[in-house]
Amino acid sequence: MKLAGKYKTDYIPEIFPNQKLMQSLAQQTNNLEFREALLNFQYPFTIDDLKNSGYSPEIVNEILKITK
Repeated sequence: MKLAGKYKTDYIPEIFPNQKLMQSLAQQTNNLEFREALLNFQYPFTIDDLKNSGYSPEIVNEILKITK
């Protein structure tokens, strides 16, 4: 069985967000899509994962700003 996405053995994250910050921001926002994105991307991820996630370009850009 082949593993996909974050579960592939050759998966190398590019961004390592501050999990406590992401959770704190998720609790403060009223935007449900933004809250979901913050919680989904509180763990190490690649830029391609974020861009291919289906979130709006505005939310993708905000996540990138927060995590860089």
